[in-house]
Amino acid sequence: LSEVKRAVLEHYEQGLAAFRRRDFVLAQEYFNAALEAGPADRPSALYLERCVELTITPPPADWDFVERRQIK
Repeated sequence: LSEVKRAVLEHYEQGLAAFRRRDFVLAQEYFNAALEAGPADRPSALYLERCVELTITPPPADWDFVERRQIK
């Protein structure tokens, strides 16, 4: 992997771990860092959007971090 891809992956993995722990503020920091390293990283951008939404409207206690679409 290129140095840029490695940096993106490192930040993304840390962000994903924080996301799964429900630490959405910290996860946002990691996903932002991933996007600074690689602005075209779509997974980091998607999780960043989810973090913002979940910070505003926290998930229920039984949340399993899987997003289920409600619309076909």
